[in-house]
Amino acid sequence: MADDVISKEEFSNWVPASEAVRELRKTLFDAAAGEIVRRAAADFLVARIERGRVTKGGLQISLSPYQRIGDNTWKKLLQLGNVGKNGLWLTNSLDVILTTTDGEKTFQFFGIRFDPVGLDEIIPKRVVAPKPPTTEDLAAVTLSPVPQPAPAPPPAKHAGGAPPKDIWERVAPVAPQPAGRSAFTQADFDKWMPVQLAATLVGAEQGFQTSARTIAKRLATDQIKARAERLFIDGRPHPQTLSLIGQDVWQTLNAQQYVGENRFWITGDLEIEIYVSPHHSDLTEKFELYSVRVDPSAIYKILRKSVPQAAPKADPAPVPTPPEPTKHAGGAPSKDFWPELWIAIAAQLYNGDLKPEKLADLESAMSTWAIAHHKSVGEATIRRHANKLWVLIKGS
Repeated sequence: MADDVISKEEFSNWVPASEAVRELRKTLFDAAAGEIVRRAAADFLVARIERGRVTKGGLQISLSPYQRIGDNTWKKLLQLGNVGKNGLWLTNSLDVILTTTDGEKTFQFFGIRFDPVGLDEIIPKRVVAPKPPTTEDLAAVTLSPVPQPAPAPPPAKHAGGAPPKDIWERVAPVAPQPAGRSAFTQADFDKWMPVQLAATLVGAEQGFQTSARTIAKRLATDQIKARAERLFIDGRPHPQTLSLIGQDVWQTLNAQQYVGENRFWITGDLEIEIYVSPHHSDLTEKFELYSVRVDPSAIYKILRKSVPQAAPKADPAPVPTPPEPTKHAGGAPSKDFWPELWIAIAAQLYNGDLKPEKLADLESAMSTWAIAHHKSVGEATIRRHANKLWVLIKGS
């Protein structure tokens, strides 16, 4: 239990547990409570109490107001399971029995609040998403193959005993930098695309389940590079931040039968078990990746297939006035602007500019974009497309 405290005024700006889980359920649904507790257990999210007490035998000791709750409390909740059904999320209070160096103690916490900065890291509300690509941006993406490093020599067979501890180099290798090129920085990382936004952009065209499978497959085959802001292996922090994540992580994810249901595509955080060695199939290590981002150019290559190519610019026509629009030759008129519309809507959702509470809010945003870009589309068509996205947002 940490003994640092804050002032009453500072504490009043923190978010009550009931409000925190209610807000996150809008995006994470039933996984909201588990995500909060998992981050608190990893010490990425801080919680404090309005008051509390600890009991051992018949002796009660009051806890300091606005005191921080230690990560052991949250680890205990994870062990107990059914985190989402805990009364904490209704009452902002928690009773838990912890084993300390001097025996078992019962801790009672009241008026629990969470650090709003830590909550924002779960579903970033003030992070500016990368600028949505235009048709010209996507058309300019080169499709030339990415140079691949020389294949590594096959690993020597393990003679037995404890598995070799080469997990840092094996799982998250740091690619050597070319001469004259500086190391990957936080500024570089901020320019990469959050995996949630990537899944949303691709999902607008392929459907969410298919988009998750597409991205997972390309990660597993090294067609998409990914980095994590923080990485833990069996609870130990990785010694280098922002390093590339090795393919074996993504190959394990890609092998999951229901990869599209992994909350990774919603939170940007991944928790996964990786085999330590082919010679020790019964040994695994737990990987925790936080705030994963992917190389945006690789995502644009996926989108480029469905976005119309920029037509070559023609010389201006000598006619002083535009000709009358011709009637369509037959069949439904071409609606090749949909990929651009979906990209704009996805960016609005991610930035927080669009917060739909009902289907009509999505329809209005889509109609506004169409009008602003001089695109002709009927109300029924708008409603049909908006409903597809609304179903995904509501998780039904």
